[in-house]
Amino acid sequence: MRSATNWEAIAIPASKSDSLSPESPAAGARRLAERAAELAAKSEHGRRLAPELASEIASTGLFGLCVPASAGGLEAPPAVLVECVEALARGDGAAGWCLAIGATSGLLLGYLPSETTREVFSRPDVVLGGVFAPRGRATPAGDGFRVSGRWPFASGCQHCDWLMGGCVVVEGDGLQLLPNGALDIRLMLAPAPEVRIHDTWQVMGLRGTGSHDIEFSDVLVPSSRSASVLSDAPVESVTVTETSDRGCSEDDGRWLNACIANRRAA
Repeated sequence: MRSATNWEAIAIPASKSDSLSPESPAAGARRLAERAAELAAKSEHGRRLAPELASEIASTGLFGLCVPASAGGLEAPPAVLVECVEALARGDGAAGWCLAIGATSGLLLGYLPSETTREVFSRPDVVLGGVFAPRGRATPAGDGFRVSGRWPFASGCQHCDWLMGGCVVVEGDGLQLLPNGALDIRLMLAPAPEVRIHDTWQVMGLRGTGSHDIEFSDVLVPSSRSASVLSDAPVESVTVTETSDRGCSEDDGRWLNACIANRRAA
């Protein structure tokens, strides 16, 4: 249960990981902004976030901003997410964008069984990524799905431990529908080594985001690593005393404000 908290003052407990920095999320993002500026040219040239910068961001726990606290994440409110993205983007817009994508990808863990969440978020520096858009197809197979599809704009995919893709669920010769008649659209999560990355990010701006295509090719995804953020309810119901302190895992989509913050920092 998350109660009203002074997020500027909170430090990441050392008990979570000896590798995490004992500082507030916003302070960590401001500190890393200088590092992002130093490495911006390397990220731009490499067409991906500089590996050492991605590692340093992960070591602060910032990629876990939207991961439920019960899984070891920060479960920070949207305002903290936006503040951190804005602060990091002042150093390099690509770094801010990758933080926004990696952090909000952690929302999925609020919809998975607790055992699976602990398996996926086995360390507080784990990074999730992928694409929510339902460009893939998932065919039921036993207690899981066979997933195939290709998704463009998978920002930060090269520094992710786990990758997801949005899918429509196939049923016979057609598509599976929900009781209300809508398509059954679900996110499918797989270990990054099971996902192919296509080098497609040949662009003029924000080259450092490394927004290449990712592809699942008949990947077996257990049902425990599949969820719909549209039709499923979160596994946990978080009660808070102030709406402004509501965790990202309970947010209704305001994380998109991170995009606005990135523009303000540009």
